[in-house]
Amino acid sequence: MVRIGPVDLPNPVVVAPMSGITDRPFRRIAAEMGAGLLCTEMASAVALVRQGPSTCELTRVWPDEHPISVQLMAREPEIMAQAAEIAVQEGADIVDINMGCPVDKVAKKTCAGAGLARDIPLAVECARQMIAAIGPVPLTVKMRLGWDDSTRNCVELAKGLEQVGVADELYERPVNLFVATFVGRANVFRGRAARDLGGEPTPDGQVLVVRPERLHFGASGLPGVVRELRYTGPATFFLVEGEDGERFEVLAQPDAARIDERVHVAATRVIVLPEPGPRR
Repeated sequence: MVRIGPVDLPNPVVVAPMSGITDRPFRRIAAEMGAGLLCTEMASAVALVRQGPSTCELTRVWPDEHPISVQLMAREPEIMAQAAEIAVQEGADIVDINMGCPVDKVAKKTCAGAGLARDIPLAVECARQMIAAIGPVPLTVKMRLGWDDSTRNCVELAKGLEQVGVADELYERPVNLFVATFVGRANVFRGRAARDLGGEPTPDGQVLVVRPERLHFGASGLPGVVRELRYTGPATFFLVEGEDGERFEVLAQPDAARIDERVHVAATRVIVLPEPGPRR
């Protein structure tokens, strides 16, 4: 049993917060596969406080997603505290601060993410105000060893965060040594595409999600054309373009198809997402 503050995790398998990856379908699959802790995509604290529709959807928590952490990004302590409080009201079991994102528009333009970690007093103040706002709900921090090899300030930052009560820190490499790793994501199909894959969407439009590792090419199913091969190895991700122009990834054996080959994608496993619960 793993514990973060008062939150017990059934196992130490934690879904990392990944922008464009850890959306609702991905989290649903991760939960089904036994993940001990789910996490949302990184969300702007400023946008959440302003109740931007897309950001509210990013941080929305469904009843079957516990325990779950909501990751926030900004550099204004008051805004971060307000956003953390909103996240907890919406059902977050843990709130996480992103002090690791190296993307220019985050780290340099807004000085958030990895940029926030360069200013230790400000980073600690953000954490202090967020902890005061969310009470017993644990606050964690995703951070790096430092901005670069000459400014590895992770120990000093971690000590400051621990003094104000941060529950845990997750470390990554310095920004200039950042290595991206492909993780994969759920393919989401609706309407005719879902039916071609062997699923029947319900009248109220529930989304059908096909687990990528269970997809295979067959003689019948969803028609498309292979446009690109990615991450070729023991298995390959095939970028397939459907008849409606939508592209999706299929994991299959490397010799399953060639570029520009017309294929039919069949699924052996289809997940129907439950209706979302009421917002709290």
